[in-house]
Amino acid sequence: MKRITRYSVSVILLVFASSIIMGLSASAVFAVDFGPHDINFMGAVYDAGTNTTKFTYQVAAATNYGFDSWFLALNPECFGPGEVVEVSELWEYVENYLGSEMKGIKFTKPYAPDEARIVWFKVKGNVIVYKIRVVLSFGCTNWFEEIEGPECEDLKKHYRLKINI
Repeated sequence: MKRITRYSVSVILLVFASSIIMGLSASAVFAVDFGPHDINFMGAVYDAGTNTTKFTYQVAAATNYGFDSWFLALNPECFGPGEVVEVSELWEYVENYLGSEMKGIKFTKPYAPDEARIVWFKVKGNVIVYKIRVVLSFGCTNWFEEIEGPECEDLKKHYRLKINI
């Protein structure tokens, strides 16, 4: 009887832990499909030596046509232009993206048709990974989604901007 009870408790704990993990992974957004274009979150790594967190993305343009730029909205309570310390390609910190309240990193190097690149940037501190707004732009067309990206260490500072575009 004790074996059955121990086994049952182990199975229940395993099922409970699995459901928690599945629930967390279901809410995470590691890839965004903008029609024929893709942005994939590849991970974030903290470097204690430099006290920076590196965020890496794989970005791919469609076979038949490229796009102009893409943008990651950063929480301005934590990430101003001085908190972004290194970026792998051309970029700018934008204060008022597309006339909205969004602030963040705009990657300005255009993508040619069928081009894929690994893009990374480093921010100061050991920050958490959370859903943030990502925008892909081609001409006057902008696609909006959410993907994993940097967020404040302290979730008490975390807030979401309401944007009507």
